[in-house]
Amino acid sequence: MSSDSDNDIQFVDAIDSDGRGLFVSFPGRGDRFGHVVSIVCGEEIVPCMVSLEGDDAEEWPDSPPIQQLSVEQRKTGAVGLGVGQAGKSHWSVTVETFAEERRIDFHVACRLKMHPAQISSRYASLLGEGIEPTSVDPYTWSWTAGDKTLLVRESVFDHYPAPEFPATASGFEINAAVDQMPFPKTIEWRYSFQLA
Repeated sequence: MSSDSDNDIQFVDAIDSDGRGLFVSFPGRGDRFGHVVSIVCGEEIVPCMVSLEGDDAEEWPDSPPIQQLSVEQRKTGAVGLGVGQAGKSHWSVTVETFAEERRIDFHVACRLKMHPAQISSRYASLLGEGIEPTSVDPYTWSWTAGDKTLLVRESVFDHYPAPEFPATASGFEINAAVDQMPFPKTIEWRYSFQLA
């Protein structure tokens, strides 16, 4: 599902036939949209992660600046499509939902004209300071709150170096790696949230 009104907060969800899954809302923050990832179990909604955003003065914000966002319905579920610009760089973000897997995938691309000071997707945890992440494998972290476990997994491409993916009780970040190819160029990174 998604919102159709410009005054409403847009969202996507990946909720299975048992009423369990994930919900991502996209509230406006200044000149861009942030997003909040929440676990859904029946009527219960637990906010888990919130994107850390920059502002219009930052050339290299903490997360991709989504300044235009649309949500459309496809056969596989809702898809969010976002674009934005900061400095001389342009970003695009695709957010895909997979209901029966209770998974939401983010695919980010950035067109760079010069080497970035930072290029990342950063999130703060909303689960509380005492909830430490557990490393599941080199590309996956999990946070468990009560009987609910949120998995965050980065994807690795053959044609890009693996991004750095540090995580703490405060949250996590995916620091995209920049290869040695000449500028201008486009780099990509992908990651997913999943309710285990």
